[in-house]
Amino acid sequence: MRRVIFLDVDGVLNSMSFLTHQWDGRKSRGYAENHGSADYDQSQFDPSRVALLEKLVLEVPGVEIVMSSSWRIFHLLPEIRHFIKTAGGLKASMVIIDKTPQHHDGFRGREVQAWVDEFLNEGDRFVIFDDDGDFTYQQKDSGVFIQTDDSVGLTESDIDKAKRILLA
Repeated sequence: MRRVIFLDVDGVLNSMSFLTHQWDGRKSRGYAENHGSADYDQSQFDPSRVALLEKLVLEVPGVEIVMSSSWRIFHLLPEIRHFIKTAGGLKASMVIIDKTPQHHDGFRGREVQAWVDEFLNEGDRFVIFDDDGDFTYQQKDSGVFIQTDDSVGLTESDIDKAKRILLA
């Protein structure tokens, strides 16, 4: 049986308060905003949220991660693995196996479902971590969609819920 986490970055592995703090710190040190640089991109990963993801990966045998975040469009998987590893997610960075396809309308639920339809079998388990609600009614009603609060990002409660689903 496969166990898969579909992972967003913004609002999951970071939060509005974390990003505000990061931006304020950069301004106070005289840094200019430099979107797209490796240092800037790395600074978007909150080590405390990555630690929660790492905990889940360590507690769910054989779990794999598929990137569903818009970060998959602008960064190669090795870059994302590096960002997560550098933020404390050594094991998590090692189980990132793929990314969801891009759908022409950008509806994330459809992109996740396309990956599920192609690669998962009946009985396989998956969860979706995302702060946005653009998922199908079936994904929401079945409980596999775990919507994070973008003001705090991933929480212990989110991890507990995911663990129950993935280990069921």
